[in-house]
Amino acid sequence: MDRLQTLLGEDLAHFDRIVLHFLGQQVEAEVFMPQSFVSNTEQVARLSARLDQRLAGDPWFSSVSLNHAISLIAAPNQGEK
Repeated sequence: MDRLQTLLGEDLAHFDRIVLHFLGQQVEAEVFMPQSFVSNTEQVARLSARLDQRLAGDPWFSSVSLNHAISLIAAPNQGEK
């Protein structure tokens, strides 16, 4: 996680959720950003540009996708009656 935080930089100090996909010797990360972060489009653009620069040739991460969940719908609990 330290390596991912280095790629993201200080602008995105926390995130809602991260999903990691291990593919061979590299990792793809899905980063879900909080509403407070995505509301600032300049901040998101800076982060995207930073990732483009820092991911080139990174030995651990092959990609980092930036996401924001507008709403999450939980599946009904199948065990309850």
